[in-house]
Amino acid sequence: MSQIALITGGATGIGAEVARQLAEGGTKVAICDINSAAGEVLANETGGIFISCDVTSLASVQQAVATCTEQLGVPDFAHLNAGIMTVPTNAPYLAIEDVSEAQYRKIVGVNLDGIFHGVKALLPKMREKGGGITITASTAGLGVVPVDPMYTATKYALVGFGRAVAAANAGGN
Repeated sequence: MSQIALITGGATGIGAEVARQLAEGGTKVAICDINSAAGEVLANETGGIFISCDVTSLASVQQAVATCTEQLGVPDFAHLNAGIMTVPTNAPYLAIEDVSEAQYRKIVGVNLDGIFHGVKALLPKMREKGGGITITASTAGLGVVPVDPMYTATKYALVGFGRAVAAANAGGN
């Protein structure tokens, strides 16, 4: 029986490469992302499924997990990978005092809320079955990205969150 993986932020970048490598190894992949065009292409390429998912919304993540469970089964592995920087790649540096509240809310919503939503939706199902959840925190979670303090802050938070959740669930608690 094939293993099942759910990947948020799975349509491009690191998430897409994880999906490809897992699929090459025989894992059934559920690619969850807001980028439906790239997600559909990748799902076809990997033999997986694409699920539209906005990680900033708990309801959207819960629906994605439900869809994955209905179509493939409860995941054996989840990679909570969705993440953004304060400004798009190749955009000019933005001083922290120039970051708008909307930009702040967006990066916290994707990078931190998205991980919380994923763990909240997946952990009870995966605890029963067994499996693992990984979180993409970036080297920014261990160092600093001076050109993007908010990215650094959210990634530091993920390192602490991941360690705390792992400790709280060690030994099947």
